Amino acid sequence: MARSLSALLTILIHAIALTLFLSSIGTPVSAAGCSKIFGCGVVHNDTPYNMKYTTNPNAKLDLKHPKPGDGFCKIWNWSGVFSFKQKTVMCTQKTLKPHASVGGRKSKVDVDAYCFADRNYFAEGSVRTKGVWTKIGDGTTVRCHEGGDIPICEND
Repeated sequence: MARSLSALLTILIHAIALTLFLSSIGTPVSAAGCSKIFGCGVVHNDTPYNMKYTTNPNAKLDLKHPKPGDGFCKIWNWSGVFSFKQKTVMCTQKTLKPHASVGGRKSKVDVDAYCFADRNYFAEGSVRTKGVWTKIGDGTTVRCHEGGDIPICEND
């Protein structure tokens, strides 16, 4: 009895650790909507600047040389956090006004990526070039705030 209880406790601890790890790095982009397990991506724009977000990056359309325009997102971390596989895909870009938020389970809006179109910003440990998108996973909440010269975006 004690041995099976110990084994069950070990499995439970590993499951909790895995859940915490996956929620900290996010999960792959799910353009289909919110994950039943992790929820929806959320972005809080606590800066005085407009930012962009998308809920529908289209992975099937890898565009090497897209024409300029609103219908494309150049995502530096397409394969996830700790990945530097850049991919330009079709997407619908939406504007998030200063001091506003979007996404979350209650709203049923799943934010999949974000950027500042007109200024560099800090995200995932580095300065990101204006107009280059950062992908977030389901259940990831990002807070962007003013950081002096550039906005600073951090995952909760």
